[in-house]
Amino acid sequence: MILELLTSVYIFFNSSTYHLYVYLNVLTILLIWLSTFIFSLPCHRQLQKGKDDVIIEKLIKSNWPRTFLWFGRVSAFVYFLIQVEIT
Repeated sequence: MILELLTSVYIFFNSSTYHLYVYLNVLTILLIWLSTFIFSLPCHRQLQKGKDDVIIEKLIKSNWPRTFLWFGRVSAFVYFLIQVEIT
């Protein structure tokens, strides 16, 4: 996640033009981090106390939005690298 944040910051500050991708990239990273801290991290904390099938199911469900956001970000990142030169 830190690498994602660093690449997002790099792209934002080093893009020669501010395409829609640059802003979507930052928004996606923010949504991933928010989802992690609001939904996933509390589940992990509860699971440290012991196994709980309800919490495990909640954690699995909380990972789906993050998975889709990551996939979208990576897809857009590859497209961005192909289409636009980062200077």
